[in-house]
Amino acid sequence: MAQENATDLVAALLERLTAEQGRLPESIAMVLWGIDNLKSDGEGVAQVLALLGARVQLDELGTVSGVELIPLDVLGRPRIDVVVTVSGIFRDLLHHQDDPDRQSGPPRCHRRRASRAKLCAQARPSA
Repeated sequence: MAQENATDLVAALLERLTAEQGRLPESIAMVLWGIDNLKSDGEGVAQVLALLGARVQLDELGTVSGVELIPLDVLGRPRIDVVVTVSGIFRDLLHHQDDPDRQSGPPRCHRRRASRAKLCAQARPSA
């Protein structure tokens, strides 16, 4: 639900910004608030992913198990750079998600690092 809402909100935002500025923005800054993200099941995070042209992958239980880039031909627009500031509550309540480069931690941290490396490799233009 959060991903669908975020996709709709981002589409409306980009449509409005394009109408106002005559082109898509290259970058957008966002603040992720802890309580808002908890109440909306991560809709703010999903908005960031939608702007980047990415989406979550869900496992058979509906739990987020990874992130994947949406191919540009499917996305239909350039990826938007996003500068994210997290609130103190977001940082404090969701601290286990803040350091994808940390080498220790539960197995899901290692999967997240692998997913991040895969996303970075996919995002690089081929020579």
